[in-house]
Amino acid sequence: GGQLAYSAKPLFHPQEKPLITKSVLVAADVKRILAAAEAEAQKNNWAVTIAVADDGGHLLGLVRLDGAAPSSAYIAPAKARTSALGRRVEKPSRAWLERV
Repeated sequence: GGQLAYSAKPLFHPQEKPLITKSVLVAADVKRILAAAEAEAQKNNWAVTIAVADDGGHLLGLVRLDGAAPSSAYIAPAKARTSALGRRVEKPSRAWLERV
């Protein structure tokens, strides 16, 4: 059988910066986001499609509400992907804000 060995020593030199970590959405998060967005849409009588994407633009969840245009099932994920990929981590520049 295979063996697995590990070391308790850090994988980086103590004077080096550790690897950057990031938060990710899990399935429970996606369900809560979709539920909250759906509740807001229903409160406002919006017939919309709701899409949730990760920071790489990959679709994590989609809900097409009653009355939403069939084409919105294609448009909403594309908008979510564009939003995710166009997101700026650093402070937005004036030129960026003017384009939006």
